[in-house]
Amino acid sequence: YKRQDDWRLIGSTYIVWNRLNQARDNSSDNFVSGYIQTERILNNEWSIFGRLEKNFASGNDVYLALLPNHTLEKALVGIRLDLFDRHALKLEASSNRSRDERFGRFTLQWTAMF
Repeated sequence: YKRQDDWRLIGSTYIVWNRLNQARDNSSDNFVSGYIQTERILNNEWSIFGRLEKNFASGNDVYLALLPNHTLEKALVGIRLDLFDRHALKLEASSNRSRDERFGRFTLQWTAMF
């Protein structure tokens, strides 16, 4: 996490170890996933952001083969409106790649903290 005045940069990386026990076969593997996001605070209510996500998995990971729609890569841009004290409304547009396809997505999300 790094903050410089109205800019914020955050990211995370993690390693997933998996072991799959099936009737015919037992296997284990691992992969690395991560993201980096930058955010620009425009004023007390509005901010814009962009995020890149990547999953560094081998093409033959047995666990991920069970999840064909799992997103391997994502590029996302969005805008957030902070409402009241603990509410936010976000609009996001993303380009995604799973194992079998590429697709775009628009998301509208309301978040509240009680």
